[in-house]
Amino acid sequence: MKKEVFYTCFVIFMILLISCEEPKKPELEVKASVEPSEEIKPESAPLPEEGYYTSAEPPEPDAAVPKKEEAEPAEVPAAESAQPSAPEAVPAARIDALAAANGNKGLMRRVFYGTDRKASGMTQPKKFYGNERGKLQLGICEVSIPPDHKMGELESPKWWKLEFSENPNKHVVLLKVQELSKDNFFIELRSHVDKASDKEAFVFIHGYNVTFEDAARRTAQMSYDMGFSGAPVFYSWPSQGEIADYTVDENTIDWTVPHLKEFLSMVAAESGTQKVHLIAHSMGNRAMTDVLKDFADTYVSGTTPLFNQVVLAAPDIDAEIFKRDIAPRIQKTAERVTLYASSNDKALLLSKSIHGAPRAGDVEGGILIIPGIDTIDASSVDTSLVGHSYYGDNRSIISDMYLLVNLKLPPDKRNLLPKEVEGGRYWAVKR
Repeated sequence: MKKEVFYTCFVIFMILLISCEEPKKPELEVKASVEPSEEIKPESAPLPEEGYYTSAEPPEPDAAVPKKEEAEPAEVPAAESAQPSAPEAVPAARIDALAAANGNKGLMRRVFYGTDRKASGMTQPKKFYGNERGKLQLGICEVSIPPDHKMGELESPKWWKLEFSENPNKHVVLLKVQELSKDNFFIELRSHVDKASDKEAFVFIHGYNVTFEDAARRTAQMSYDMGFSGAPVFYSWPSQGEIADYTVDENTIDWTVPHLKEFLSMVAAESGTQKVHLIAHSMGNRAMTDVLKDFADTYVSGTTPLFNQVVLAAPDIDAEIFKRDIAPRIQKTAERVTLYASSNDKALLLSKSIHGAPRAGDVEGGILIIPGIDTIDASSVDTSLVGHSYYGDNRSIISDMYLLVNLKLPPDKRNLLPKEVEGGRYWAVKR
């Protein structure tokens, strides 16, 4: 009975939080001059004809996009560089230059995916995959990035702006979904990597209450904001995409583990990359760490780890179990493991109430300090209402992930404050 009450409170509270969410206020901007980058370009090469689905709603004419009279200065995050060698301006500084080079039209981002969702039978990209369990499928999506994109924003129609339909010139929109055979998937993936300045890929594993469309849009936005020139990839398990279905998602995240292991094994072996990074959010960390534990069992001492950077963002995992059973094993599978946590994460506080134990991504009961893992406290900059999506929404966190994933910098070379406590050291994001 007590557990049922907790679940009911969880659902009601999350609904109230999301329904009360207000438009994000503009953050303080620092202007800088940055050389244009060519690492993100519209891709025109045709894809193999295998199962190609296009949005039924075409972009609005170019005339609908307001033209700027003067080029605006490039935008960079407010975080300051702690080291002279670290770039002062991170990827958002490139956005205006890229948009201008593209005639001020929206840019297209190609993202690769693996999913064990069952296809719905519908042709609209946003509805192509539903929330039922299926077999592992591979493919490619195309997602629009608007010319006026702001770092950390996942632009979508806003009712207070009288926007009631998606517009690729204004919003991050899933435009195309294409299923591919395994052979064609890796042909396309290797081709993308070969053309990239960095022969790398990252795989994003989403959390609870996320649809396939949500995962595709977030992957495109993150890779663009991070200035990632390699291949952006995501794995979408059959989350119900509903706040009320937390327990259903908990069961499904365990079910998806063998499929995720198969997918990550293929990407590591057949993508043609020099480095593969993993980024998991919330409940998605449960599947990722289960897979990494399996990989650790076959790790041969002295060999190069299978993955380069492994990022656990707001992990919804029992903190004690993570520290005792998971952390020591997964370190064998990566060059560096980074954990982002926050005391303002209300979703994890509710998860703590439901499960009766602190979560690894929650700082309120004491931050996790584990030898061999870099723990980053995001509490000072995580100011959103729910406080659970800072990994993709907050400029300072995106900037830190840029330095981590793109430049492979350790925490003492990034824009972080060292914190010494009993048990060791962790790092805090600057305000």
